[in-house]
Amino acid sequence: MNKKQADSFKYILGKNNFINCIIDYCKNYKISNPIKIYLVGGFVRDLFNNNFEQTFDLDLAIEGDIDKFTKDFADKFSLNIKKTHNFLNYKIYSEAGNLDIAHCRKETYPNAGALPIWKPANIIEDLFRRDITINAIAIEILEDNFEVIDPLNGIKDINEKLIKIIHSKSFLDDPTRIYRCIKYKARLNYKFEPNTEKTIFDSLSQIENISKFRKNNEILKFLDENNIQNIIEQSLNNIKFKKIFPKRFMGKISYIDKSYWDGLTMNYKIFFAMFENDEKSIDDFLSSLNFSKPDKTLVKELFSIKSKLSINKNINIENLDVDDAFISNLYHCL
Repeated sequence: MNKKQADSFKYILGKNNFINCIIDYCKNYKISNPIKIYLVGGFVRDLFNNNFEQTFDLDLAIEGDIDKFTKDFADKFSLNIKKTHNFLNYKIYSEAGNLDIAHCRKETYPNAGALPIWKPANIIEDLFRRDITINAIAIEILEDNFEVIDPLNGIKDINEKLIKIIHSKSFLDDPTRIYRCIKYKARLNYKFEPNTEKTIFDSLSQIENISKFRKNNEILKFLDENNIQNIIEQSLNNIKFKKIFPKRFMGKISYIDKSYWDGLTMNYKIFFAMFENDEKSIDDFLSSLNFSKPDKTLVKELFSIKSKLSINKNINIENLDVDDAFISNLYHCL
């Protein structure tokens, strides 16, 4: 880690007690335990991109006894652990931020679009199984220092503002990576590396090889992006990308006040994103994501209000169980 990177890291640690406590704990833990601990994921990417918000989620990759490490960590800070997936992967939630702890792993895909088979591995193998180079950087937490591990030149691609896949079969293995490439390009204002762009366009049909749940779960994540207009301009206005999203998806978002949109719950965001869709399309979308009955009922109630106002714009809105801001933005979309 060079001086500029180290200074940025120290600045972040100084501003975020949550991250500082975690790293201090890891340093001390290594003194008496044979374990390797790495910072990975979005935190590392954003560190080198100098692009941070006020709240953080942190990802740790472990080589060693992850069960003992996670239990000891949770006991130390009196936090609850939740095991996720069918592998050595845990989540710890706190008011300050969330921590994802996973064992380093390598993956093999039995067939196109299938979920991977995982095996424990080292950090290099773990980085090579990831989606794009800017997400394949690690920082090892040593007892008294840090070491940057960047076998795929992800930092170089950050500096050049490039979205670049790690290998040519990336989208064949996992077509959901197409959505993630689009999302990161729009979020970071990067560009596609030429071969990556060609591979994306050549691989769009692979989306059909994944379940509706996996496909729509990735689409749902677009609704929580900060710069939603950038998402629309760079993906939904692209004629090649349009076909991998629901028809007319987010067609009315530009009519909605941004500050209002940013404060909405996911149910309301789905309503506005699917504003121009028919009832069957909406129901299929919600059902594919295993939404609860109350969640689906709320979205349907919002569409019922839309239907009433479409027929009679002079309806007494005081009889509707929604606030004035919702009605105002709804009228803008009609």
